[in-house]
This record gives sequence, C-alpha cells and structure tokens, in this order.
Amino acid sequence: MKNKIGIIGCGNMGSAIMSQNRGLLVFDKDPKKIKTAKKYYKARGAFDILDLIKKSNVVILAVKPQDINIILREIRSAYQKQLIISIAAGITTKYIEDKISGARVIRVMPNIAAQVKSGISAICKGRFAINSDLTIAKSIFNKIGKVVRVKEKDIDAFTAIAGSGPAYFFYFIEALSDAGKRLGFQERQMANFVIEVAKGSIKLLVESKLSARELREKVTSRGGTTEAALNVFKHDRFNQIVREAVLKATERAKQLSRR
Repeated sequence: MKNKIGIIGCGNMGSAIMSQNRGLLVFDKDPKKIKTAKKYYKARGAFDILDLIKKSNVVILAVKPQDINIILREIRSAYQKQLIISIAAGITTKYIEDKISGARVIRVMPNIAAQVKSGISAICKGRFAINSDLTIAKSIFNKIGKVVRVKEKDIDAFTAIAGSGPAYFFYFIEALSDAGKRLGFQERQMANFVIEVAKGSIKLLVESKLSARELREKVTSRGGTTEAALNVFKHDRFNQIVREAVLKATERAKQLSRR
C-alpha cells in the first residue's frame, strides 16, 4: 500500500522534505507557508491538523519544540495508529509516546544541508515502532542526504556535531574571509576565494581517500606558510577549543531535551 504522507510544519526543514517528496498533504499555522508549499512543491493543503491526521498514515512533525504539546494533543484526539516521524529538536520518542499512548514513533535529526540534498540525518525508533517503520522513514530522508541509525541516547551528541556542525564551518569561513579583507581583498572577491577553497578541500578529502590528517600533512611544508599558520592554531589550542565547544553544545542539547 502506498504511504499517504502528511507533514505538519512548512519551515526550512519541512520545505526540504517537500522538495524531494512532492504531493504531500501539509498543514502549517501560517497560511502563507501552505500557499508557498502548494506553489513550489505541488503540496496539498489540509484544512487543519485533524484533517491531515485522518487522511495520512505517515505523519511528519516538522515543528518547533515549543509547539509540540499543542500539536500532540490534537493528534491524540484522532490518532489511528499512524506512523509518527518527528524532527522536532529535543523531543524524545518517549515524550511523544507518553502523550499518545502506543504511538509508533521514529525520531530523525537532520541538518540544514538537507536543503541542498546533502544533509545527514540520524534516525532511531521508539518503543512501539517496527523495522518497516524505519524503512519508511529512511526512504523519505535518503532523498535529502545520508541517513545513519543511532541509539537515541546518542542523538544529543549527534546534534552537537552534525546538527550544529555546518555553523562551525560557516564560522571558520567567516573568520578566513575577514582575515582576507584585512589583507586588502574586496569582500565579494574574498568570499569567492574562500568558498572555492572549501569546495576543493572537501572534494579532495572525499575523492583522495586520504584522512584529513594525511592531507593536512601533505599541504604543510616544514618552515613554510602553512606551518606558520598552523602553529598559531596549535599555540591557541584550536583542537581543545573545538572539543570544548562540541561538549558544551552536547550539554545544551541534553538540557533542552524533553524526555
């Protein structure tokens, strides 16, 4: 039987899912977002959440954590064993199961690169979900990047690394661009330089089959310019800063989690 997929929430991540899964039934509290989903993703608009639940056997929750309780209350009133796939940050499968007794829940944590079909999503199943439910979820999220199965206890750490990870790279690119501007390059020119460096470096890392360490060592000549720059990173404890940042992000993810 073909799955009838409904999605609640037409924000950035919901739109990424819709872009590769055309014709979904959608609902959002903002009518303008439903209109946009219809125009660009050939989505069908549901009258309300109850209408979406009644017409779907797979329901994706692409909503902000602060909205989850209201939405779960509405789902509970019409729940008929639909598969619930949640990408709501910090909301555990148990939390949803406690609100909707016996719910089959798959939890997914994608990242922003899903918008360009290059995301990575962690996936885990709740107490009542079965393997075929995992297969359904994977088929949806494989269209917007890679999917990896993890234990739910590891979701917070995954969030700190993969969920927040793009921001770390963007921050470094910002810093490198700023350094270039201080050396006299124009802002747009420097942005192009740095983007090409980033693209080329990732392509080389993927295609060469060498590790990041091996490639770094190949670029670094003794007494050269690269070594001079890396010595500053080492002196200022760059590796330790990154480790501490990821640990802090993991701690914050745990604090924000609703279990």
